[in-house]
Amino acid sequence: MLPSIVEAGSNTCLEAMAAGRIVIASNIVPFREYIMNGRTGFIFRKPEELVSIVEALLNGNIDVTKISLGAKKYALHH
Repeated sequence: MLPSIVEAGSNTCLEAMAAGRIVIASNIVPFREYIMNGRTGFIFRKPEELVSIVEALLNGNIDVTKISLGAKKYALHH
């Protein structure tokens, strides 16, 4: 999870994605440039959205394999 409110650049985000990890990040640059919400990770704008994403992941309502593979494929191009 990357809840930063200011970030100049984030290798951490791309490194996690390249490792096939699901990234949940705040809606700031550069995260929103790397993450396609619901396809290669998740972007949240308000704390309530973060809670909903985590609940959906914990309840198995999200295809984590598909998102992990999408994140890895995207990050390897960078």
